[in-house]
Amino acid sequence: SEYLNMVEKCMNFACELMDLCRGTQEVEAVLSESDEGTERDPLARLKMAIRYMEKK
Repeated sequence: SEYLNMVEKCMNFACELMDLCRGTQEVEAVLSESDEGTERDPLARLKMAIRYMEKK
């Protein structure tokens, strides 16, 4: 379905974005953004991925 195709594209984009990080600071910047974008929790995105059992 179109929805599953979009999900796959989003997952691939996230993985490719991580591959482009040039150092620890960039990785932390990508992983620490919260959904609201206001409060920065270190590794918020990583915690969310673990919570939803995402792996790629």
